[in-house]
Amino acid sequence: MAETKVDWSGKLRDVSWGYRKKFSRILKRIDRNSVMEGEVGARSIHLLKDSLGKILREGSASDVVLNELLTTLDEGVMWMINSPDLLERWLELGLDLLVEEWGLSRRYFRAWRRVELTTGDFEGLEFLLDHFRLLQERTEPELALSFLNSYSRLKEELDKEDVIRFLEAGTRIYGENPETAARFLSLKLDSAHKKLEDLRDSCHLDSFGTRLERLLKGVSGKPLSVSDLADLDSDELLGRGARLLFLADGVYLPEKIDLRSDRDENGRHLLTVGYIAGCAYLFQGFPHLHGSPGWSDCGEALKKFGLTDSPFYRSLFFIADLERIFAQAISHFPALRFRLKEAVRGEYERRPLGSVDEPPLLGELLYRSLSDESLSASREGKGGEGSERMAEMVSFLKRTAGEGRDFMEVGQWLPRIGEKFVQLFGGKEQREVRRLSFFTDYGFHAVPSSPGAEKVKLTKNGDREEREGEESPRNADRIEEKVLSKEKTGVDDREGEKEEGERQEAGAYFYDEWDNEAEDYLHDWCRLREVRMEEVPDRAPPPAWGEELKKVKRTFERLKPDRFQQEKHLLDGDKLVLDEVVRHEVERRALPRPYQRVYAKDFPNLRDIATAILVDVSGSTNEQLEGGEVLELEKKASLLLGEGLHRLGDRFGLFGFSGNGRKNCRFFIYKDLSESWSDLIRSRIMAARPGNSTRMGVAIRHTLSKLKAIDARRKLLLLITDGKPQDGDGYSPETLYAQKDVRKACIECLRENVAPFALVIGREGQGDGDGDLRMTFLENHFVPIENLNRLPQALIDSYLNLTVR
Repeated sequence: MAETKVDWSGKLRDVSWGYRKKFSRILKRIDRNSVMEGEVGARSIHLLKDSLGKILREGSASDVVLNELLTTLDEGVMWMINSPDLLERWLELGLDLLVEEWGLSRRYFRAWRRVELTTGDFEGLEFLLDHFRLLQERTEPELALSFLNSYSRLKEELDKEDVIRFLEAGTRIYGENPETAARFLSLKLDSAHKKLEDLRDSCHLDSFGTRLERLLKGVSGKPLSVSDLADLDSDELLGRGARLLFLADGVYLPEKIDLRSDRDENGRHLLTVGYIAGCAYLFQGFPHLHGSPGWSDCGEALKKFGLTDSPFYRSLFFIADLERIFAQAISHFPALRFRLKEAVRGEYERRPLGSVDEPPLLGELLYRSLSDESLSASREGKGGEGSERMAEMVSFLKRTAGEGRDFMEVGQWLPRIGEKFVQLFGGKEQREVRRLSFFTDYGFHAVPSSPGAEKVKLTKNGDREEREGEESPRNADRIEEKVLSKEKTGVDDREGEKEEGERQEAGAYFYDEWDNEAEDYLHDWCRLREVRMEEVPDRAPPPAWGEELKKVKRTFERLKPDRFQQEKHLLDGDKLVLDEVVRHEVERRALPRPYQRVYAKDFPNLRDIATAILVDVSGSTNEQLEGGEVLELEKKASLLLGEGLHRLGDRFGLFGFSGNGRKNCRFFIYKDLSESWSDLIRSRIMAARPGNSTRMGVAIRHTLSKLKAIDARRKLLLLITDGKPQDGDGYSPETLYAQKDVRKACIECLRENVAPFALVIGREGQGDGDGDLRMTFLENHFVPIENLNRLPQALIDSYLNLTVR
């Protein structure tokens, strides 16, 4: 490139003889190091010439200021001349100080030699210029220069957001004592070093907020906000001692997290809280409704359960629901076990049992229910017998709370849990248990409020910057692909109405897909079309299947339930239960509140179950394995189970999936959930043929949408596949993108109380062979089938294990 050469001799005539030679040498080096050309290069040199002229017009002190400016350029920031905009701002700040006092300008240019910016760090340079200007405008030049002198140390120990927090602390001190503020920003006070240590070790909500919101959405499926705890009623917070809150409208956390010894540990704790909060919403804990009308706190919930609002039942409800959430979280996400144990251990290391004001027995019950560690066999004043009673109470709590699907079912068990506690320990404790550092406070009285204003944050210029709907930079290539697709075809994949994650357009449905790298969903990413096989040739199952069909029919016939089932322990009913009446009479003479549930009633015993069987009919099912062709065995398994479910009277549907790319996903309907079993259905199944790719996530989501439309107490999704999700458009198992999307789709099923279960063909069942399956499917929600001939019986056995108690 051509260099931008300038004749500096005219400018240097007014410089003192002692400086003239030095300045000439530096300016020549500036010419040689200029890599600009054309108008950009000319502008940088023009800015420098203009600034030299302004400095020289200031008189006798001009040589001193100019010496500092040129020396700084020569020794530290010569690369700045390659960015005319930043060079102009840098020079302007120094010239403004020159107008005020030449000594300030001299100190300004000299201080830049200690800043230690990396060559070409234009982003760091811009940050420093911005905040020097802000300090100068809001306070005075002395504070801005103090900040400039200490910036290298601040940069080493803090990130940019914490540097801003340090400056804000100095600005607050300035309002009380300007001299102290300057010493604070110069790091000459002990309080400044303590502030540095505090900022270095703690985590701040505004640094983690967006990440936590994505984490919450990924785990719970709900677009939950993360807000500052200080936004809520301060009197209620102080009165309750609430440390964090999970409410129906979002998660509320303190602005600063400093529970651990360093920042990494505090960040890990904050993410653990995010996982726990997500599970609390996913598994329908009390936070799911806490703060909504009629559910302002757990006291209102207790009244709905028919219980007295007392500290005893508040604590039991909190302990039982938390135990249930933890148990389900570990069951569905085994990798969370360590995080949860770490959170519990940290809580009780910082505040051991007996060190806080909480009821001793309920406090120990909370600890024992959450921790796998055993306490000492003897408690103070209780001895071995007390420990045994506590172990029995914990075991009873885990059994009863574990049966609940949501907090409402936990509430139904609370009377029995309370009775067991009184039976073991002789009374009710009337204080609430501690507020945990990793979980919400059920007793906080949250007043329902109208939706708040759209969340924004301010940029350095005071402009509004939207947070909601912000696209991840890591999604940029996929977003660009969407735009280019629209430009080429004139069709926008996102047109049309959309409801609850899907929309239909000329027979097509659009679904989100999980991008594990971006930790977010790609909106309306997959287009799926249903294929209804109305006209198929009559094709009966092979005669060789006849004996197995008869066996399956007999098996399911024996499983038909009795017409009526008696339910006991009711407050009202058709008949009295003698044992419960005797108990009532005994307790009536001894207790103020005797047992009341003495009635029983016969209810129709209906199997309220809906099942969707989803069969992988991609190209890989055309493979020949030991035992035959994969697809033929899938047909046989589906047909046998269909015959059994027909005999049992359970509602079910039979579907298949294949496709070719995200815009051409196909969903075959062999039997819809509303259709009756018939020869036509059998013919459709027998007519199935191998397709192309295996985009499994969208097929699971579409099946889920069908089950959501069915009113049934229990819902199952049985997936028959070779466990190899793969398609174009980056849907590859090599990057784990495909596996993580399938796993996320299974989690979405759980959110809707649909149990997903996969039968995976041709995979090893032992050792490390199913390691990839554990990344694709949820723990305890899949079974690998190595022997293909076992598939039909394995499908039947799996269904019976999942539905017959």
